[in-house]
Amino acid sequence: MKIGNAVLKYYSNTNTVEVFLPYYGVHRPEAPPVRRGSVSSMDIKAENFSKSSKRAATQLKGLVIENNLNKMWTLTYRHDMENYDAVVSDFVRFARKLNRKLKKKFNYVRVIAIQEARAKKYKSEILHIHFATDEEISHSIVCDKWEHGSIFQSNRSLEKVAGYLVKNINKDLKQSKYMDRKRYSASQGLKKPYSQVLTLESDYKEMLITSPAVIYKNYNGDEWFQVKDPEHVKKLLGRTNFSSI
Repeated sequence: MKIGNAVLKYYSNTNTVEVFLPYYGVHRPEAPPVRRGSVSSMDIKAENFSKSSKRAATQLKGLVIENNLNKMWTLTYRHDMENYDAVVSDFVRFARKLNRKLKKKFNYVRVIAIQEARAKKYKSEILHIHFATDEEISHSIVCDKWEHGSIFQSNRSLEKVAGYLVKNINKDLKQSKYMDRKRYSASQGLKKPYSQVLTLESDYKEMLITSPAVIYKNYNGDEWFQVKDPEHVKKLLGRTNFSSI
C-alpha cells in the first residue's frame, strides 16, 4: 500500500531529511470526544490558533535551520511593555539601525513573547523580543542600537535555537489578547528548505525506521522522522523528486 500525502523536507544547510507520515488508521488513537452543541466561538478560535501556530512553527523552524540562524538574542524593556504594535515598530527601527551599522542587511527571524512567570503570577502580559541571526554582532553594538532596556545573548545549538523560538510562538499566546497577531517575522531573502507533498512506496517507511540514529515521534497517530546519516539521506532523496538536489 502506498503512503499518500506524505511531507518530505530537506535542509541543505545540515544535510537532514524530515518526513511526516499522516495517520491512515480507521480510528485515530486517543482522539478527544466531541459533543454536539459544545463548539463555541472560542473553541473555533482556539482551533484556528492551533492550526496557524503549527504552520508558523514549521515555517519558523525551516528558516532558522536552513539559514543557520544560530545566534539568539533577547531584547527587553525597562518598563512594562504591553503594546504589541509598539514592540513591532521598535524592532523594525532596531533592525534598520543594525543594517546601517553593519553596512549590509542582516538576516534574522523575530518572535515577540510574553514573560511567562509574570503572566502566571500577576496576570499581566509583559512583552519582550527574541531574534536569531547568522551574523556575529558584538554585545556593545546590539546594546547601542536597542535603546529600550536590557539585552541578552544565548549560546545554543542551531536546533535548540529553532526549538526555543518555536516553543515561544506556541506557548504564550493561546489564552492571550495577542492570539490573533502574527506569530513571527523574518528578514527578506531568507532561504526555505526544500519541501514537497508526495506519495511514497510502502517500503519507504521501513527505510526510515532502519536509518542509523533516526529520531522518531508519534503525534496522535501521525508519524515524524528525522534522518541525518549522509548515506541514508542520499538513499531517501534518491527515491523522490529530490534526487536532483
